[in-house]
Amino acid sequence: MNKQEEILILYSLIFTHNYLSNFSKYKNVVDDISSIFQYPEISDISYYILYNDITNVNDIKNKLKLDNKWNDEKEKIFNEIENIDSIESIKDKINHYTRKKLYQKILAQEVDELENDKIPDNTIKENIQNIDFFEDNENDLLNIKDFMKLDIPERETILYPWLQEKTITLITSQRGVGKTQFVWGLVKSITQGLQFGYWYTDKEYNTLILDGELPPEELQERIPYHNLHKNCYIKSTIFDNDRKNYQGLLWNKEYRQHIENLCKIYNIKVLVLDNKKSLTPGLDENSSQEWDIINDWLLDMRGKGYSIILITHSGKDLTKGIRGHSSIEDNTDYTIQLTDKKLDSDYCRFEYRFTKVRGHISYNYLRPNILSFKPKSENNNTYDWFIENDEDNMLEFIQNNKDSMSKGQIGKELGISNSKVTRLFKKLQ
Repeated sequence: MNKQEEILILYSLIFTHNYLSNFSKYKNVVDDISSIFQYPEISDISYYILYNDITNVNDIKNKLKLDNKWNDEKEKIFNEIENIDSIESIKDKINHYTRKKLYQKILAQEVDELENDKIPDNTIKENIQNIDFFEDNENDLLNIKDFMKLDIPERETILYPWLQEKTITLITSQRGVGKTQFVWGLVKSITQGLQFGYWYTDKEYNTLILDGELPPEELQERIPYHNLHKNCYIKSTIFDNDRKNYQGLLWNKEYRQHIENLCKIYNIKVLVLDNKKSLTPGLDENSSQEWDIINDWLLDMRGKGYSIILITHSGKDLTKGIRGHSSIEDNTDYTIQLTDKKLDSDYCRFEYRFTKVRGHISYNYLRPNILSFKPKSENNNTYDWFIENDEDNMLEFIQNNKDSMSKGQIGKELGISNSKVTRLFKKLQ
């Protein structure tokens, strides 16, 4: 529980305790704050206050203990409550721990609701206003020069040069092309500090694969081919019966909090969501409003430092991009589209192509290439990824840029020698 959550819960419980006579009208405020922060402890405590006719803090504590609902988090909350004896002490804590703008957004609506309920004692509204949530802070707005002077840490690059922390990556293709296998190739590189195609890392990062589609038996069959082991965690929604326990999966705010808690416990850096359709059952793919619920969570997770890889499906017409509403792609940092290039064999083979990139990254690392996942040799059950000759892609790049770039610039961008650039130019003649 971070300090922002702690002080909101503390503040809510103080009001709950001090104004029990009006609690039936105040309950909506408590529930709203609880839902915003997705923290069940406060709803648990509020329930006992409302339905057990409890009139003081110690009775709440004793009732929770009798019902085996007590834990360290509640102990911490009540210890804080017992040390609060005035609005000023609450104000001091809030000023020390929190950003006022956050509270302004949450509580401004609640003040109006309390007023409309015509509570006889207006102390609740007065006390909220006395804690100066509604005063503008002179530090809320920065001059551009001051902003540029801020010491903002650079984002860590997880897989050089494109996959960074605090990013959302979308992997898309038609069904059966190899989205999951491609992402598992990325995961092997990320968790074991290995190279994958032209991308590489020298560090190892904990990664969680949240799988909503494959039966656990098939997961066990596939994993050895990819040699996934250390620093890699997998949660099968089918094996864990998550669909029954958390109806709607990522639609369910409790499930989203559950996944975030797991990421914290296991120090996860990269979260793989496989796939959008199976992890959001019932979502209208063509509804921007419905997607906003998931999108807000993804942005929140990105802001907390996670790198999110979301797998989704393309429509039947590849030129139209992903399946569903275009807003799904609005906040992604990278979109990689896979196009089937399978030969007569059953081996996975496709072209990957970046269709969205934020920031400038050398084309040498992002140009389209064909990848295949197959045995290292005949009669060998050890599989690996192979990147195929990409001369055609280089020729395409030269054709598109020969009038605007010099041969030297083209060679630098493609990462090849000037002599090879000259040979490729001759092939275009």
